[in-house]
Amino acid sequence: SEAAGGRMKGQIDFAGSATADRTCIACAAETYTSSGNQMSCTPWTDCVPGEEIDFAGSATADRTCVACETGTYAGNTNQVSCT
Repeated sequence: SEAAGGRMKGQIDFAGSATADRTCIACAAETYTSSGNQMSCTPWTDCVPGEEIDFAGSATADRTCVACETGTYAGNTNQVSCT
């Protein structure tokens, strides 16, 4: 996605020089950066057993998790829903 000024949000691919503009590349799968011009992207948070995914994550936002409701469970990491 593009940030203000037409610059891509992601990580820096080439830092730029006196004769060439900085270039950026998109974050890899399951990583994100919430602002442009970052040296690296951050891995998404893992939802632990006992939590379900609330927001799956994107190139610009972290994954979020919520606790399972009483009487339900999630036995594995990053479960879409509690059962």
